[in-house]
Amino acid sequence: MFNNIAIFIIGTIFGSFINVCIYRLPRNLSIISPGSYCPCCNKKLSIIELIPILSYLILGGRCRGCGTKISIRYLFVEILSGLLLFATFQRFSLSYEFFIFGLLNLILLLIIFIDLDFFLILDIVTLPVMIAGVLFSVCPHYPFPQDILKSVLFSISGLFAGGGLLYFIAILGYFLFKKEALGFGDVKMMAMIGAFLGPEFSIYILFIAALIGSFYGITGILLRKFTRKDFIPFGPFISLATYIMIFYGNLIRYS
Repeated sequence: MFNNIAIFIIGTIFGSFINVCIYRLPRNLSIISPGSYCPCCNKKLSIIELIPILSYLILGGRCRGCGTKISIRYLFVEILSGLLLFATFQRFSLSYEFFIFGLLNLILLLIIFIDLDFFLILDIVTLPVMIAGVLFSVCPHYPFPQDILKSVLFSISGLFAGGGLLYFIAILGYFLFKKEALGFGDVKMMAMIGAFLGPEFSIYILFIAALIGSFYGITGILLRKFTRKDFIPFGPFISLATYIMIFYGNLIRYS
């Protein structure tokens, strides 16, 4: 019980930092300096205002300086981060896989909310994590082969399989529809995921993401929430599909 609570709390702390990154990275602001502040009145936040989840509840979702309403997304991201790290711990316990997929799961959460707000998947996020994915393969892990050389090659092949397949789809979509069907940020994101999960899981992820995205798009059009001409970010669907494969990949692969 103590371990579970501790992991959840650590996850919420990461979630608080992810909120900072969601706001600052797309605006080309430093995520280190200055410290956390209210974007409306520029008041530097005190310790009481920096406690994940509790600060939002204590302050009633408003800035203590200017009274501006704070988006509930901040609370939502912190809770999600805690739950994601908790779920990763339940799946892998305190293992090498826990640290690898804990990192990947939190990065995917960051990508989801930046893509939803700005229709961007930033190189500053995907490229370093992509390299990290290849480096992590030196210590073989799920679903990689146990031989170190094979594991590294598996990671590199996953990088090219995930990114290459989506790149092909993006080029094909451009020729078919005479406009950008997929952003190249999505391509780099899939290459990043492939480096962590290998080629086979990458193919599954693309298939599942396409299914989820198609269902969302068709439902939205039928409900007249948007039209066929509207742009829908694909990054969140890739992230959801990746979560499914991380937690249920073996069940899907062997079913």
